[in-house]
Amino acid sequence: MTTVESRMEEYFAGFRDEMAEMRARFCDEDYIEVPRFGPDGIREQVAADVRRLLEEHAERRDLRVATTGGTPRRFESVGRDAIVAGSEVISPLFRAPAMLKFLAELTGEPAIVPVPYQPEELLINRMTRPGDSHGWHWDDYSYSLIWLFEAPGPEDGGAIEYVRNTVWDKANPQVEEYLRRGTIQRRSPAVGSVYLLRADTAMHRVAPLIRERARRTVMVLSYATEADLQREVGHETMLEVFLSNLDSSVGFGR
Repeated sequence: MTTVESRMEEYFAGFRDEMAEMRARFCDEDYIEVPRFGPDGIREQVAADVRRLLEEHAERRDLRVATTGGTPRRFESVGRDAIVAGSEVISPLFRAPAMLKFLAELTGEPAIVPVPYQPEELLINRMTRPGDSHGWHWDDYSYSLIWLFEAPGPEDGGAIEYVRNTVWDKANPQVEEYLRRGTIQRRSPAVGSVYLLRADTAMHRVAPLIRERARRTVMVLSYATEADLQREVGHETMLEVFLSNLDSSVGFGR
């Protein structure tokens, strides 16, 4: 067992007594926040690696995605391959058996595994300009764990918003219809926390930044269920982004 794996195992053991309550809350909301995530030392190393990877590899994205109804993607991004190559701790943490066990217990799933499509495993996104947003969308796989390293104030935008119990039809996403009929849930998690979202059935976005100097930096860790592995999953959104980046001479990153 590596140092990261053993430290994560010790860390997650501390949630044993409150797991039933956390699972019930996640079931009720399709969302849960875990404050000050990760063991001491590893938490600080991950944050330092995220900052360095952004400085070395961040590429600007500014496009609209047809498979989510033309919603915008405006932020800086670092893709999976740069993260894995550039950090000794992030990939082992992402795959740690204790992490997978914790997520399975939290969601009530028989098992949780890293997504079976490498480009969607790990991503770092940073919003730095007024109007930056990760517009309304769904994820290809069931669960997204988002680790927050910088966050704007409540008056500066950048809140996570989501609508539960929606279905992603890539040919006819019906974003406006879901917004009209559904209830928008809003959350503003604290810096240093992670939040877990049921990302394939909760249509979600990061609301646009409003003010200059507001910043939002996250790392996204994506996970799948046994049921995800049994169904055919297309990656049309990734293809849209790739082709758009070729057209605009912007590097590939989700």
